Amino acid sequence: MLPGKIVGSVTVGGKQRPFSLDVPTGRVVLDRFDGADPMQRSIGSMEREAIERQVRSETGASNVRIGEYQCSQCNRWVDVVKSPKDWGSDRCGDCR
Repeated sequence: MLPGKIVGSVTVGGKQRPFSLDVPTGRVVLDRFDGADPMQRSIGSMEREAIERQVRSETGASNVRIGEYQCSQCNRWVDVVKSPKDWGSDRCGDCR
């Protein structure tokens, strides 16, 4: 079963941008850091590939990183699904 929302980052035009995918509607929203749905942990490889394809087609992204955000201060990648406490707003826990 898929979560209601999938979060992560995309590379568009050489820049990292956060995304949120509303699973029921298929709508992708860029440039908003959302909290991760804990159900996102249970996504299998086939679902990940389908999500990556959908996000690429909606955004024109050259790269999709499901469940990860890049800190705007230090550029460190944080897995917001496995370590939600290491993330806040648009920064990692070390830079908050």
